[in-house]
Amino acid sequence: MQVNCQGLVLKHVKTGGDSLLKIFTKELGKITVAVSLKEVSSTKKAKLPVKPFTVSNYNLYRGRSGYRYNSGDVVRSFFSIGEDFERFAYGSLALELVDAVLEEDQEEGRIYALLVEFLKWMENPKVDGATLVIAFEIKLLKLLGLRPITHVCTHCGKVPESSLFSVDDGGALCKDCYKNAKIKEGQFSSPPLIYSCKFDIMSTIDYFDKRPFKDFEKVKLRPAVSMNMMEIIENYLKIHLQIGELKSNKLLGDI
Repeated sequence: MQVNCQGLVLKHVKTGGDSLLKIFTKELGKITVAVSLKEVSSTKKAKLPVKPFTVSNYNLYRGRSGYRYNSGDVVRSFFSIGEDFERFAYGSLALELVDAVLEEDQEEGRIYALLVEFLKWMENPKVDGATLVIAFEIKLLKLLGLRPITHVCTHCGKVPESSLFSVDDGGALCKDCYKNAKIKEGQFSSPPLIYSCKFDIMSTIDYFDKRPFKDFEKVKLRPAVSMNMMEIIENYLKIHLQIGELKSNKLLGDI
């Protein structure tokens, strides 16, 4: 059966004579597509639709064993992101993260739109890449139903008066519950992961959640805050989505 869809290549894996593409489509969600390298290696134009950072209209064949690539027409290429190593690393992190959190064959139109919009703004040299990818991660967590709790303590429900963030509990922690957690820390083989931030992390999460990407043309987190936020979110993803080490985080470690 012939299938037409629009999608964004998340990942391209070579497997001998064929390659496997992870394509995030508007209509079908994330799918795996087999493609013959011989069919797409003739010209540069033929190669573009099967490369990451490319949105294309695809014609696929769907058989019993899955999808197979027939042809593709590029709608938009975000290849300029690759001209800057730092932006490439942040863009790769977003693609890898989406690939990790999505199940196959489940339509996720809002996440698709979020990812494409993120890549559009990542091309903008006026936007700070670290700040933008943190905003993307927070917005993604919200769409997944895993947005951190910021307005009340995750333990007792009181309004928190400090910037204590419990990764395990999924958000804000008041001082009293923090003291109790520290007292009980010795009872656990793996103590709760709690951050005492030197900035207002709750307001930062709220702002990044609510503001559109275009607003981040004028917003830039201090490097120390960006590093702290990225570490917290990385650990949050590991605990709440069981995501292992992402290769793109190693790229960012080299920056």
